[in-house]
Amino acid sequence: MNQEKIGAFIAMLRKEKGYTQKDVANRLDLSEKTISKWECGKGLPEVVYMEPLCSLLGISVNELLIGERIPILELLKKMDEARMELSTQLAFEQLKLRIFKLYGIEVDSVEMSDYGAGSLTYFIACKDQKYVVKYASENEMNHPETEPEVCAHLLKKGIPVSRFVKNRQGNAVSADENGRRFHVQCFIEGTVYDYNQAPKWLMHESAQMLAKIHNALKDITDLPVGIGADYFKYRTPEAALKRYQDTIQKAKANGDGMIAEEIRSNMRILEHIPPYEFDIDRFTCTNTHGDYMITQLICGEDCINSVIDWTTASADCGRFG
Repeated sequence: MNQEKIGAFIAMLRKEKGYTQKDVANRLDLSEKTISKWECGKGLPEVVYMEPLCSLLGISVNELLIGERIPILELLKKMDEARMELSTQLAFEQLKLRIFKLYGIEVDSVEMSDYGAGSLTYFIACKDQKYVVKYASENEMNHPETEPEVCAHLLKKGIPVSRFVKNRQGNAVSADENGRRFHVQCFIEGTVYDYNQAPKWLMHESAQMLAKIHNALKDITDLPVGIGADYFKYRTPEAALKRYQDTIQKAKANGDGMIAEEIRSNMRILEHIPPYEFDIDRFTCTNTHGDYMITQLICGEDCINSVIDWTTASADCGRFG
């Protein structure tokens, strides 16, 4: 939200109504200093004061949050945008309180990450430190409870990975009010390259780094099985065709003709693939990252600063066989 724009909007409307800052303060049972703070863009009205202020100024809460009067046709669209923005800000405030309660860390600002497939990630900034708060998806492939131990082991082996912050109880894994588990990690400076954008040095070093990771993980004996025999048991043309048959029926029922045609095209390709079965005994099975890709590498100018996101670390088959 643009606090300066909202503040100027409040000041304009107040003057249009012929109110002084003292008049508004008296109506809301606040100090003139608070009204001045709003109008100077140094803060926003607390939620409890938004409706009374808007009623006094003759605007909607959505117009207040946007900082301008809006035509009725745009109002419905911007209502949702403002509601989402307010919801996000409330979630940020809740996160600040949660981090202070569980970790004793006073958070100055919160930003949501654009990265993180299957996870919810925040960047939080304090007076002299930045951290990453990550909520990993709760599914059979993710194991947030093992990530701190795996990273501690890799750090001892010289692999650049995340350092986890322990909560007041001395645990690296915390849970919020709804039981969702999350980590707090030290922020790592660097660049994350997008798909197909890796410089040549990174293509070489990422392969070498993966080999180092496999060597370092050999000592861990209790990682969960990720891609094992059961995974490949159902990866056959026959099984894929059956799944496509089920999907195409659903597409037809929903009237999705374009999707149905795309599925038929895939099925025609599969019909020309001869039957086969994977011989797991011929595969290389080893402990691995589980989701090693370019977006998991934080890079410096000519080196990898860190390999992140170890919730999928597991004993996998078939990655190098």
